[in-house]
Amino acid sequence: MLAFVQTVSTQDAMWVNTGIQPPRDEGYPFLAEPPSNEEKATLAGRFNWVVKEWTSPRGASLFQYLETRYHGQVSAEDWASVVLGKTPPTAEMLELVCKERRHFTEWIITGQVHANERQVDPSDQHSIETWKKTVDQLMACWNMEALPEEELLQRSHSDSSGARSKG
Repeated sequence: MLAFVQTVSTQDAMWVNTGIQPPRDEGYPFLAEPPSNEEKATLAGRFNWVVKEWTSPRGASLFQYLETRYHGQVSAEDWASVVLGKTPPTAEMLELVCKERRHFTEWIITGQVHANERQVDPSDQHSIETWKKTVDQLMACWNMEALPEEELLQRSHSDSSGARSKG
Protein backbone atom coordinates (compact mmCIF):
# COMPACT_ATOMS: atom_id res chain seq x y z
CA MET A 1 0.00 0.00 0.00
CA LEU A 2 2.75 2.44 0.95
CA ALA A 3 4.60 1.74 -2.30
CA PHE A 4 1.42 2.66 -4.20
CA VAL A 5 1.05 5.95 -2.28
CA GLN A 6 4.69 6.80 -3.08
CA THR A 7 4.07 6.28 -6.79
CA VAL A 8 1.06 8.59 -6.72
CA SER A 9 2.39 11.45 -4.58
CA THR A 10 5.62 11.98 -2.67
CA GLN A 11 3.87 14.57 -0.47
CA ASP A 12 1.17 12.08 0.52
CA ALA A 13 3.82 9.41 1.10
CA MET A 14 5.65 11.73 3.50
CA TRP A 15 2.42 12.38 5.38
CA VAL A 16 1.62 8.65 5.57
CA ASN A 17 5.19 7.79 6.70
CA THR A 18 5.75 10.58 9.22
CA GLY A 19 2.42 12.21 10.04
CA ILE A 20 3.88 15.54 8.89
CA GLN A 21 2.32 17.30 5.94
CA PRO A 22 5.01 18.92 3.79
CA PRO A 23 4.56 22.60 2.91
CA ARG A 24 2.61 23.65 -0.13
CA ASP A 25 4.32 25.78 -2.75
CA GLU A 26 1.77 28.59 -2.69
CA GLY A 27 2.29 30.92 0.24
CA TYR A 28 5.59 29.34 1.33
CA PRO A 29 7.06 32.18 3.42
CA PHE A 30 10.76 31.34 3.28
CA LEU A 31 13.46 32.35 0.81
CA ALA A 32 14.62 28.83 -0.05
CA GLU A 33 12.93 25.66 -1.20
CA PRO A 34 11.61 23.49 1.66
CA PRO A 35 14.46 21.51 3.21
CA SER A 36 15.12 18.09 1.72
CA ASN A 37 15.16 14.93 3.81
CA GLU A 38 18.96 15.07 3.74
CA GLU A 39 18.98 18.68 4.97
CA LYS A 40 16.49 17.87 7.75
CA ALA A 41 18.38 14.78 8.93
CA THR A 42 21.32 16.46 10.69
CA LEU A 43 22.12 19.57 12.64
CA ALA A 44 24.67 20.54 9.95
CA GLY A 45 22.05 20.07 7.21
CA ARG A 46 19.47 22.18 9.04
CA PHE A 47 22.10 24.82 9.82
CA ASN A 48 23.13 25.05 6.16
CA TRP A 49 19.50 25.25 5.05
CA VAL A 50 18.95 28.25 7.32
CA VAL A 51 22.10 29.94 6.00
CA LYS A 52 20.81 29.34 2.45
CA GLU A 53 17.35 30.62 3.44
CA TRP A 54 18.47 34.13 4.43
CA THR A 55 21.58 34.77 2.35
CA SER A 56 21.63 35.59 -1.33
CA PRO A 57 25.34 35.27 -2.16
CA ARG A 58 26.44 31.83 -3.36
CA GLY A 59 29.79 30.09 -3.75
CA ALA A 60 32.96 31.83 -2.60
CA SER A 61 31.16 35.15 -2.24
CA LEU A 62 28.88 33.54 0.39
CA PHE A 63 31.83 32.60 2.58
CA GLN A 64 33.32 36.09 2.35
CA TYR A 65 29.89 37.62 3.01
CA LEU A 66 29.49 35.58 6.21
CA GLU A 67 32.99 36.48 7.42
CA THR A 68 32.32 40.17 6.80
CA ARG A 69 28.80 40.10 8.25
CA TYR A 70 30.14 38.79 11.54
CA HIS A 71 33.20 41.05 11.62
CA GLY A 72 35.69 38.24 11.11
CA GLN A 73 34.57 36.24 14.15
CA VAL A 74 34.60 33.19 11.86
CA SER A 75 36.87 33.05 8.80
CA ALA A 76 35.59 32.59 5.27
CA GLU A 77 37.56 29.32 5.17
CA ASP A 78 35.74 28.01 8.26
CA TRP A 79 32.36 29.02 6.79
CA ALA A 80 33.29 27.24 3.55
CA SER A 81 34.25 24.09 5.43
CA VAL A 82 30.84 23.95 7.11
CA VAL A 83 28.69 24.97 4.14
CA LEU A 84 30.49 22.45 1.92
CA GLY A 85 29.84 19.72 4.49
CA LYS A 86 33.46 19.06 5.45
CA THR A 87 33.04 19.95 9.14
CA PRO A 88 30.06 20.49 11.44
CA PRO A 89 29.16 24.02 12.52
CA THR A 90 30.86 25.29 15.65
CA ALA A 91 28.97 26.55 18.68
CA GLU A 92 30.00 30.08 17.68
CA MET A 93 28.53 29.65 14.19
CA LEU A 94 25.32 28.22 15.64
CA GLU A 95 25.03 31.20 17.95
CA LEU A 96 25.59 33.71 15.14
CA VAL A 97 23.07 32.11 12.78
CA CYS A 98 20.48 31.49 15.50
CA LYS A 99 20.68 35.14 16.54
CA GLU A 100 20.07 36.05 12.89
CA ARG A 101 17.11 33.68 12.43
CA ARG A 102 15.77 33.13 15.96
CA HIS A 103 12.55 31.49 14.77
CA PHE A 104 14.57 28.52 13.45
CA THR A 105 16.70 27.96 16.58
CA GLU A 106 14.81 25.04 18.04
CA TRP A 107 14.48 23.36 14.65
CA ILE A 108 18.21 23.76 13.88
CA ILE A 109 19.29 22.30 17.23
CA THR A 110 16.74 19.49 17.68
CA GLY A 111 15.16 18.95 14.26
CA GLN A 112 11.73 19.54 15.81
CA VAL A 113 9.56 22.37 16.98
CA HIS A 114 7.47 21.97 20.09
CA ALA A 115 4.90 24.25 21.72
CA ASN A 116 6.72 27.54 21.15
CA GLU A 117 4.71 29.23 18.40
CA ARG A 118 7.49 31.67 17.56
CA GLN A 119 9.61 28.77 16.34
CA VAL A 120 8.96 27.24 12.93
CA ASP A 121 9.78 23.97 11.19
CA PRO A 122 10.03 25.00 7.52
CA SER A 123 9.32 21.44 6.38
CA ASP A 124 5.96 21.09 8.20
CA GLN A 125 2.86 22.82 6.79
CA HIS A 126 1.10 22.91 10.18
CA SER A 127 4.12 24.53 11.82
CA ILE A 128 4.32 27.11 9.00
CA GLU A 129 0.61 27.96 9.31
CA THR A 130 0.89 28.33 13.10
CA TRP A 131 3.95 30.53 12.73
CA LYS A 132 2.30 32.68 10.04
CA LYS A 133 -0.73 33.21 12.31
CA THR A 134 1.58 34.32 15.11
CA VAL A 135 3.39 36.72 12.76
CA ASP A 136 0.04 38.06 11.49
CA GLN A 137 -1.12 38.61 15.08
CA LEU A 138 2.09 40.46 15.92
CA MET A 139 1.75 42.59 12.78
CA ALA A 140 -1.85 43.42 13.72
CA CYS A 141 -0.69 44.44 17.20
CA TRP A 142 1.81 46.76 15.56
CA ASN A 143 -0.92 48.12 13.26
CA MET A 144 0.97 47.01 10.17
CA GLU A 145 -1.34 44.36 8.74
CA ALA A 146 -3.06 46.23 5.92
CA LEU A 147 -1.15 49.45 5.57
CA PRO A 148 -0.23 50.59 2.08
CA GLU A 149 3.49 50.57 1.31
CA GLU A 150 3.66 54.39 1.25
CA GLU A 151 2.28 54.60 4.79
CA LEU A 152 4.69 51.93 6.04
CA LEU A 153 7.57 53.94 4.57
CA GLN A 154 6.26 57.13 6.20
CA ARG A 155 5.97 55.39 9.56
CA SER A 156 9.43 53.90 9.35
CA HIS A 157 10.85 57.32 8.42
CA SER A 158 9.06 59.07 11.29
CA ASP A 159 10.08 56.27 13.70
CA SER A 160 13.72 56.59 12.75
CA SER A 161 13.66 60.37 13.24
CA GLY A 162 12.41 59.97 16.81
CA ALA A 163 8.79 61.02 16.21
CA ARG A 164 6.92 57.86 17.15
CA SER A 165 3.28 57.59 16.24
CA LYS A 166 0.73 55.08 17.43
CA GLY A 167 -1.32 53.69 14.52
